Amino acid sequence: MQKSTYDTTNAGRAMRGFSLVEILVMLAIIVFLTTLIVVYGAKGTKYIVLFRDQASVMNTIVRAKSLAISTYGQAGAQKTPCGYGVHFDADGTYILFKEQAVALDCSDKDNTYTPGNPEELVQAFQINKALLFKNLGATDIIFVPPNPDVVMNPKLAAPNTSVSIVLGVKDDSKNVTIKVNTFGQVSTQ
Repeated sequence: MQKSTYDTTNAGRAMRGFSLVEILVMLAIIVFLTTLIVVYGAKGTKYIVLFRDQASVMNTIVRAKSLAISTYGQAGAQKTPCGYGVHFDADGTYILFKEQAVALDCSDKDNTYTPGNPEELVQAFQINKALLFKNLGATDIIFVPPNPDVVMNPKLAAPNTSVSIVLGVKDDSKNVTIKVNTFGQVSTQ
């Protein structure tokens, strides 16, 4: 019979399992990694909400522009809107509205959202409670067909400039900026 080359000095140790120190080290590593995941996971969730609401605000601005172009000169329309816009409130509400005027030629339009006029309201939105508008460069952005021309309230001092809408997390320094220029281009930073 041939002798085994198996080392019997470590055979007993291999059968015993892990030592208490090894188990405690593994538990400490697991607790540390779990803590990292929980802390950064919560922050990541806020950032996901921030980027989702940024996309929603941008979509609403682009939708107003699209509606202004698509409703221009509709045949048979008795009261065609003089434009479409987005109104921003500091409380986190933003409203897609249609600019209405009494005169059919839109000569008496005011280029602002009128809260008491239910005919102007198209749709209202609310940003997530964890977010806020940190800076509103304009309270109203209106697209006037046919080009569409862009009107911003308060009015911009210089042509060929843009307004910034800064959306951010309440308890954090993370912000996103949405810019709209006087040509109607919408971009982010």
